Amino acid sequence: MKKQSKKYSRVTLVLFCAAAITSCLLWYMNTRKSTTHHAELIPKKEELLEKSIRTDFLNLKQKFGSLRDYRCVCKTFSADKKKKLLVECVYYFKKPNLVRMEIISDKFKNTTLLFRNNKVRVKPGAALLSLVTTTLDPQNKLVCDLRGHGLDNSSWGWIIDEHMKLLDNMRVIRAEDRQISGRPGVLYELKSKSPGKTHSIDRELLWIDRQENLLVKLKQYDSSGMLLQSLEYRNISINPGLPESLFMNFKEKFKTRR
Repeated sequence: MKKQSKKYSRVTLVLFCAAAITSCLLWYMNTRKSTTHHAELIPKKEELLEKSIRTDFLNLKQKFGSLRDYRCVCKTFSADKKKKLLVECVYYFKKPNLVRMEIISDKFKNTTLLFRNNKVRVKPGAALLSLVTTTLDPQNKLVCDLRGHGLDNSSWGWIIDEHMKLLDNMRVIRAEDRQISGRPGVLYELKSKSPGKTHSIDRELLWIDRQENLLVKLKQYDSSGMLLQSLEYRNISINPGLPESLFMNFKEKFKTRR
């Protein structure tokens, strides 16, 4: 009887230990599953950044869709492997796609360009050539920057649409709150997933005025760190009421309303 009792005691102990181990395993698996599920519910930083920049670009697009015209001072830089080009101008835009550029930087100073009906008319600033005007195709290298962008691809609307296409191949790696002319804004840093799909752009910085929903500055770099292009806008005036004649007549001047 004693031997049989000891045998039953050992069996009971084994069963108890097996049950305890099974319970621990089930608890561990349930806890792990719950933790994993909870982690899946928490958005990753990259997802939050991507959602943020897409929301900002939708706001930029909506703002551009609501305006009729605008005026600003624009400083643009472009570069290729051999050349660099810096141009500053007073820029006028009127929907659907009328553009006037009055160059104020030293190079090409006082030159005026008018884009209308898919043609660019140019009045040189040099004294000896100022009486001569030329009509060119908007893709002509003489009226494009070193990245191949012409007046037909110069408005905020075009820049916004191009960036919204590029976002699928760009990853947001940084977003910082910034004051822009005393207003709340944001600085984004983006990294290309494949520079071959982003026009050789490897990294980009974007400054957005969130109060006015305006893109005010950008810088684009290649994989070697060389600055490919930059744009900067200031003295921005939205819906100043630009007359259509401003985009037809070189002598026309727009007087800012006080």
